[in-house]
Amino acid sequence: LLKVFKTRKNLLAIRGKFIIEKLCQLLDSQKIYKAMAQFLITYIDDQEQEESEQKQQEETSSDLEFCSLMIQSLNIILLTADSVYIQNLRDLVQNDTKLFLSLYNAWCYDPISTLSLCLMAKMYELGAKLIIYFANIDITIGFLMQVDKLVTLIESPTFVHLRLELLEPYKNPYLLKIMYGLLMLLPQNNAFNSLRIRLQSASSFGLLQDDDNLNMTNHNNHKKGKKTSDININIE
Repeated sequence: LLKVFKTRKNLLAIRGKFIIEKLCQLLDSQKIYKAMAQFLITYIDDQEQEESEQKQQEETSSDLEFCSLMIQSLNIILLTADSVYIQNLRDLVQNDTKLFLSLYNAWCYDPISTLSLCLMAKMYELGAKLIIYFANIDITIGFLMQVDKLVTLIESPTFVHLRLELLEPYKNPYLLKIMYGLLMLLPQNNAFNSLRIRLQSASSFGLLQDDDNLNMTNHNNHKKGKKTSDININIE
């Protein structure tokens, strides 16, 4: 199937989503995704071996581009498909570390897909480390379009858990770092404004929570004969 997708590029763009979703429906979606991930991980090595045996000189960059496009397609299906089979797979990725790792190794062909996988699986610390390395990537129009699409997907039902976790920034500092990292990557367009407003709303609620926590601490300390405002904090 991967060889067909590579030789018939239009097929992946036009019918790829339908074919992959149908396979997940007829077979086990987890097995399909794990198998495709494993094939893509070894795809480049297999191609290089065939080239050396057949003495063919094909550019490795074209193979890497195909793997990246394939991962983008698999990722979009995983994040947006409404079928029960894909929804169950999303739940498994969030709860099964082994499954996450098996997909992660292949998802590394595409940076934004890798980051979105981390967000979906709630691997925020890993995602926060990844986004720092985006500074070493060539920021192309295609890359920015992917970031734009990811920000749009954050507003979808798939990431409702993420948006709710933004209400507790002190519990999810790595998630906040990822969100602000995406904000810094984007030009000032509609996606930028959407994410900025979302973060401002979450930050305002977080400040209200901090005030509630401070008032509770003051109340408890007052019972002990001590106020938070009386505590000396050494900034240095």
